[in-house]
Amino acid sequence: MKVLIIELGIKNIEIAKSKFKDNEYVLFAQTISIAIDIILKNKDIHIIMISDFKGNETTIGYIKMLRTTNPHFKIIIISNEKFVNDDNLASYIKAGADNYYSIYDLEKINLTIYNFIQKEHKYKDYLIDDKWRKCTKETLRYLKEHYSNFYDDILKKLSKITSYSKSTISHYIKEDTGKTVLEWLVYYKIISSIQLLKSTNFTIDYIAKQVGYSTPQGFIKAFKKSIGINPTKYRKESFF
Repeated sequence: MKVLIIELGIKNIEIAKSKFKDNEYVLFAQTISIAIDIILKNKDIHIIMISDFKGNETTIGYIKMLRTTNPHFKIIIISNEKFVNDDNLASYIKAGADNYYSIYDLEKINLTIYNFIQKEHKYKDYLIDDKWRKCTKETLRYLKEHYSNFYDDILKKLSKITSYSKSTISHYIKEDTGKTVLEWLVYYKIISSIQLLKSTNFTIDYIAKQVGYSTPQGFIKAFKKSIGINPTKYRKESFF
């Protein structure tokens, strides 16, 4: 399933593009006709985000058109104003939209997309690619299970498991997956922390230690860099 962002007059769209440009689950369309074409070719569109910059009546027309194309996906209207208009919200919901955000609330928009990706895809298991070397698969499998250990200790252990030097392991991982060992390590730490944030009442300090950060500050910095907001706000605003 995918998120489609229809760019029609959306301010700061480049921010969203830079955030999700390499994400296979997020698509962009510059016009409504291109959007319809994408929808017809992609049966797995789940969320559509579209600007209301052309006015209330035109936006309602777009909502109805999109609903006719597929009655099941979520439609989120993006306002270019700092505050959403309650009258517009009511008319958009009545026409078939699911929500209405301000483009100035980029954190909420980004969070919507991240939560959707997490819920629908449960994060892809990157160990299933048969094209990757055995060393790469063993490394990712170990990182997934031992992400809370120290980085240097992990590399030493991986060297023993795979019988390759640390530099060779790093080279293979980067060449096969496009990510470094450290990037994968952080990836699994963040995934685990998200699960703990959503399913427990553990403190941020405790979660930081559980996923292998020596200080909560280090965890918060890494989480915000990966997700776009700090873990406390993520826990409060998670709504999918």
